Amino acid sequence: MSTHTFEMRQLTDTIQDHLDDERFWLALALAISSVIVWIYYTTHPYPAYGGGLYLEIVETLRANSFRPPQTIAHYTADGIPFAYPPLLFYGYAIAGDLGVDLFELMRIFPGVVTTVALIPYYYLARELLGDSRTAGVATVAYATIPAASQWHITGGGFIRAPALLLLLTGLYCSVRLFDTGGRRWLGGSSMLFGLTVLTHPQYATLFGVSALLYYLWNHRTRVGLVHGAIVAGGGLLIASPWWLRVVSVYGITPLTSAASTHGGLLNPPWVVIDQLLGPLFGWPTMAIVHLVLLCSCVYALIKRQSFVLVWLLVVAQYSGAPRYCFIPGALLIGALLAEFVPQAYNRWTAPESVSTGAFAWGIGLLICLGAAGGAMYGGIAVAPTGYAPYISSDDVTAMGWVREETAPGDEFVVVGDVADWFPHYAERTSLVSPWGAEWVPGQYSHHNEMTAALVACKRANCLSDVLANYSLSPEYLYVPNGRVTAGGFDYQQPPTMRQSLAASDRYRIVYTNPDVTIVGVNS
Repeated sequence: MSTHTFEMRQLTDTIQDHLDDERFWLALALAISSVIVWIYYTTHPYPAYGGGLYLEIVETLRANSFRPPQTIAHYTADGIPFAYPPLLFYGYAIAGDLGVDLFELMRIFPGVVTTVALIPYYYLARELLGDSRTAGVATVAYATIPAASQWHITGGGFIRAPALLLLLTGLYCSVRLFDTGGRRWLGGSSMLFGLTVLTHPQYATLFGVSALLYYLWNHRTRVGLVHGAIVAGGGLLIASPWWLRVVSVYGITPLTSAASTHGGLLNPPWVVIDQLLGPLFGWPTMAIVHLVLLCSCVYALIKRQSFVLVWLLVVAQYSGAPRYCFIPGALLIGALLAEFVPQAYNRWTAPESVSTGAFAWGIGLLICLGAAGGAMYGGIAVAPTGYAPYISSDDVTAMGWVREETAPGDEFVVVGDVADWFPHYAERTSLVSPWGAEWVPGQYSHHNEMTAALVACKRANCLSDVLANYSLSPEYLYVPNGRVTAGGFDYQQPPTMRQSLAASDRYRIVYTNPDVTIVGVNS
């Protein structure tokens, strides 16, 4: 054997060793996620995708000496019921009392927790996919898909990121419970399910649906049924202080109302098609990701890796949200990239005698390209044009003016997503506010409809029509200039809006800066 061949074989063996080492995969995934989170943090002085309501809930708890309030004021005319699972709000309230800057915590903490959540994701992937290499590729894929992380590292991740961590850890424990029957996994699974219920209802639902599906698919035994019932019952018992209070104070309607929003649990079957095929006709980079996902689904069918594929279809049908779909989706992508791609590489380019070396080189190259591309893709996505913050420094200044210069009882109609932050900074009522409205029957869709109608307006007379159509009688309108977001999407407000407000007999401009125009409404 020549020296060159010997050195190449040593290098190949080294690559093989790394590919079978869980520490390598965890380090790679954590490094990629850390880069993406760092880019997000340095490019977003204000959290993307809201968070104002969450901070307002925390401050309300602190002001109320940690007693649960009846309502959170200023979000809609009547306020919203404090029916949210309270675990994290109390945790943040305690942190605030200890001197922690909660706004900075909202910027930093979600990204850190999202990165840490990759650890249980890897171990869950290894249980479901069977080996370290495939699980590692799946974890790297999950870390680099912005649709999987964008609602976790941003402002809403204040609640969602810890819920994700609890979900993934709980699912790992539950899979181990069903696979081994070991009672030592029983208490942990129950506790994690209960904590997930106390953190976020949708993640708790995903926990329950996923664990039930795993039991039905793989472990339809009497022991498994008993263990599943203990996990579900124990978790609900742990969470009982929350849901018993909600039922006793507000009745069952807040829970049923919230369950019917954000798509609900009984979506029509074509939601699956929309989730899997719709992005193919959208943003090019996401189209590529979904094309790979579809190829992964075909590969899973061929290889009869049925559970993860069925899991994806079930999650897509009931949740209708990419951040949930890519939990099983990245597992399928990992199987395609770690199994099919190297096998194809071997078959097309290498003789059988060196197939192991070809595998190592092929997967090593794939890892390097995937990590570099994923980090770059994630970095682009989390730049300001990718993940939209709802407010700017001019918004904060304008809301400070509102707090100082208007009467406490004055009511506002705020155009766009800045309404999420307006009550928190301005301490005034925002009549149109989808945030928290899911806990009031019929109000979530109503407030989303009003928000969409307001954002669609380009002139003052359109705003007047919307106010009349929805019987809104505010003292002031808060209108963004130029850029305005609605539902996290960017829109552009033309100059005609401010010009028409200035020329209107119904409105009078009382405050303006480059990003905001505030007008009084003449009676």
